[in-house]
Amino acid sequence: METNHHQATQHNGPFQVEVSDLSLNFKAVTLHDKTPTGAQLASAAGFKPSQNAVVLQFLENGELEDIRPEEVASLQHSRKFIIVESDRSFRLTVDGVRFDWPCQSITGAVLRRLGEIPDDKQLLQQMTDEADR
Repeated sequence: METNHHQATQHNGPFQVEVSDLSLNFKAVTLHDKTPTGAQLASAAGFKPSQNAVVLQFLENGELEDIRPEEVASLQHSRKFIIVESDRSFRLTVDGVRFDWPCQSITGAVLRRLGEIPDDKQLLQQMTDEADR
């Protein structure tokens, strides 16, 4: 019986994840559940349920995965999250890799960090109904 109690306590207790806004400047946030839902992550980052926070998990391969409020985030893949207030997400592609982003615009600096694009490589936005930028 003591062994089961020991195993149960391994899943609880304070531990940290890293949370960022759109700037990709991460800060440590303390959680008490190793199987947090998207709603629990948003709450730990200071968001209220009425704020409709978008929770994106920053995966080891650089991709972003949307975590729904009731969905449990797998911390085995990553403990880094982008959490912002938004009512939708937008898709963009950088060198063939698709990303979900929680707002309609993104700065060049953040795009470079997100897509791991070196400073000596030019950014080009391909437009559908107008000239590329």
